[in-house]
Amino acid sequence: MAAKVNHPSFLQPHDPDVPLWRYMDLSKFADLLQRRSLAFPRADRLGDPFEGSVPVSNALHIQKVIEARQNGNSTDPYEMLDDETLSDMAQQLSDARRQMIKSCYVSCWHMNEHESLAMWKVYSASDEAVCIRTSYRTLKELLPDKSFIGQVSYINYNADQIPYNNLFAPLVHKRMSFSYEREARAIICDSVGMGQDLPDIRYVDVDLGQLVDRIFISPDAPDWFLDVVKGLAETYGLTTPIERSELSASPLF
Repeated sequence: MAAKVNHPSFLQPHDPDVPLWRYMDLSKFADLLQRRSLAFPRADRLGDPFEGSVPVSNALHIQKVIEARQNGNSTDPYEMLDDETLSDMAQQLSDARRQMIKSCYVSCWHMNEHESLAMWKVYSASDEAVCIRTSYRTLKELLPDKSFIGQVSYINYNADQIPYNNLFAPLVHKRMSFSYEREARAIICDSVGMGQDLPDIRYVDVDLGQLVDRIFISPDAPDWFLDVVKGLAETYGLTTPIERSELSASPLF
């Protein structure tokens, strides 16, 4: 099924066929093969405490509007609302953002034409690691209905601002210090379960044969590891080509 939900918050890449890479340890690769499903961790379990939060200017937006009123500022975007109503609205939005990260599930991918040594180092706990490659277009086509996909924007949370009353915006913006990730993310939200205690991970069935066009093993992996990965893939019926990372090539002088 195609991912049919389009939302202006989800920025699309200029090239829909740009490669996407997902780096993982062997245990996660084995889990992917066994389940034949993509793992979507809940947004508040991704490891970044700023996940789903807003920049300083967003957090202070209503406070500044109220202060401007008191100082006689004539430009008021909320002139029909009194101060108390505005304060209540700001609190409701804050509460909703906190709830969003507890009810939305995210699959994170590195968007790049080439492999990334930094991503190998950051997202694999040992040399026994694997990377699967697909394309943005392919992932988007294979995602289920009512899912979203787009690229993450990296901003200065002390200086920049995102759309104020858009609950998706905090989920597709991250701090500039994460810009090396060049992340594309797919998001599925459980609106029915909002306010409930939802599982930490959701698994989304996907045709791995269609999704994965190439599998790479870590450039630092021992020689025997390639045979292990090939054996795993064969056991679970995945015929995608498997090779050592291009970063392991020997230099020429």
